Amino acid sequence: MRARLLAVPQDAFALPGTIADNLSPYAAPGTSTTTTASSAAAAEAALRRVGLWDAVCARGGLAAPFTDDLLSHGQRQLFALARALLRAEGHGGGGVVLLDEATGSVDADTEARVREVLREALGAWTVVAVAHRLETIVDFDRVLVLEAGCVVEEGRPAELLAGGGNGRFKALWEASRGREDGGGA
Repeated sequence: MRARLLAVPQDAFALPGTIADNLSPYAAPGTSTTTTASSAAAAEAALRRVGLWDAVCARGGLAAPFTDDLLSHGQRQLFALARALLRAEGHGGGGVVLLDEATGSVDADTEARVREVLREALGAWTVVAVAHRLETIVDFDRVLVLEAGCVVEEGRPAELLAGGGNGRFKALWEASRGREDGGGA
């Protein structure tokens, strides 16, 4: 069951070891990402998918040490997503992906890449996301709006945005648009 539960946290973790060790921290000892050509190819594919392969190559490749200053915060988020992609491989039937503010402190390009990977590579998976950036979840099937730990609204994002009245999701969406346009909310 744990193999079908993927987590992409707000603050991606790093372990002592190589880039490959950090990409596949759940691998059995002696079976890291660089052990076999197919594992290395899968690691490369996952890193290419999230746009990090060139950065990893520039820093020494999969066998390079994973240091604290290796990747920026946004790149660490993409690395955590690549880690999830590798874990998802072989579980084509899907499972659950947990996103805990995974795009909360990244730039718009990184957020767009995360959304694209979720949509295209993890489309068969159920995604449960905690998000304050509504762009991350606007194309989800269903959202729950929470206030003080209680559900105050739920439904399909497009329907909540199209609905009249003073829906919470719509109000949050409009407030987030005002901030981006330089307005206040």
